[in-house]
This record gives sequence, structure tokens and C-alpha cells, in this order.
Amino acid sequence: VQAIAHDTVTKLQLNGELHDPNGAFDNSSGYDYTVPAGQGGCYFVSAQFTVAAMAANKTMILGIQKGGTNMFYAYTVTAASEDNTVCASGTLVLAAADVITVVGYHNHGSSRNASHSNNQNHLSIQRVA
Repeated sequence: VQAIAHDTVTKLQLNGELHDPNGAFDNSSGYDYTVPAGQGGCYFVSAQFTVAAMAANKTMILGIQKGGTNMFYAYTVTAASEDNTVCASGTLVLAAADVITVVGYHNHGSSRNASHSNNQNHLSIQRVA
């Protein structure tokens, strides 16, 4: 379980990946996807972020970053006392050694746990051209 602090952009310790044909996602320590040598090209990237037991009318944001810069982001306004989810996706042109990171944010008022069951927090990355 990863605690996400209130009002803080946090690198997500993703508990799953749906597509990663190159096996380039570090799911144990850095939680980044690094494009392997010789694998530059156009990639479809998507991510999902779920936070448990959010209060109503709070904001959750998910960002997909390339080299620390937000490339895509999405937000949602939460429903009360539920696990709330936000997803983002898009297509990126990536070069070898580019690093993809997923970050999350919420403003619940106190730390909340990222939900780590059933791949609720995950990355999917697939080279398409």
C-alpha cells in the first residue's frame, strides 16, 4: 500500500502493467518505464490511478510524464466514501532512454492510500510504430 500525501504530486508505485512487450517497466524500485535501445518510435501510453475512501467533491489528478514533464494528465471530482479512479492516455514519440513516469495527486485533506488490488493502479505502454 502506498500512502499518497494530501496536496502533493507523488510518483506512483504502480502495482501492475497491462502491456509492456519489452519488459522495460521497473515494477520493484524506480517504477519507471525506460525505452530500450533500438526501440524508439510511436507509443500508446495509458495509466490508471485509484484512491481508496475519498471524501466527496475532492480532486484527483493523474499525470503521465516524460523526463519529468507532464505529457498527459486527467482529473476527476470524487464521490464520497468510495474508491475513485482517474485514467489518462495518449500517443507519444519516444526515443531510446526516454523515461516515462506516472504521478498522482489528491486534495482529500489527509493522506489516502492508493488502492493496490486488482491492478487498480497500472501502466500500459505499447509501441505502435
